[in-house]
Amino acid sequence: MALQPELPDDRAQWLATISDARAGASAAAQLFLWSQLPFAVAVVGLVAWLLPRFPRLTITGGVFGVLGAFGHTVAGGWTLTQVVMADEPAHRDAYSQLIAAQEQSALIVPFLMIGVVGTVVGMLLLSIAHFRSHVHPRWVGPVLWGGSRWSSSAAASARGRRTCPGCCSLPVAVGSRPACSPRARTGVGFLR
Repeated sequence: MALQPELPDDRAQWLATISDARAGASAAAQLFLWSQLPFAVAVVGLVAWLLPRFPRLTITGGVFGVLGAFGHTVAGGWTLTQVVMADEPAHRDAYSQLIAAQEQSALIVPFLMIGVVGTVVGMLLLSIAHFRSHVHPRWVGPVLWGGSRWSSSAAASARGRRTCPGCCSLPVAVGSRPACSPRARTGVGFLR
């Protein structure tokens, strides 16, 4: 997110802005795309860790999280194409029209939505499962919840950015060493 250039509202200026910040834009696109693999692995790790205590809630959160990683991978590939398009100043008018058409396309928009919604809902459900499981360290659940809240508000306020800053909290939460609580709480209905 720190390397991503601030993109203007006018899609015709996107490619010029990306071209001006060539190294930063390229690094941001690559890092965002490559971060989806460890994110998906971390989600699967959280699912394996929390599955015995709250299977349905954990599996649902894991499915949403992995779908979020998939949607963000598609968005990351789309961003890489914009970095490549920025190298062709002679074709920027045609490319900017293509970007605007892709943003409104029924083929691209579902993947963008799956990326944001899947990540936010997945992290929210996994944080609830962790918090209710009473597994130590106890701060992991609130950190995941805070990350999902931060990413949803950042996604709503960021203009032209297709990143998920809340995912930064996931390695911190997963990297902590668990010490299982001696008492496992049981859930009711869907939350079990």
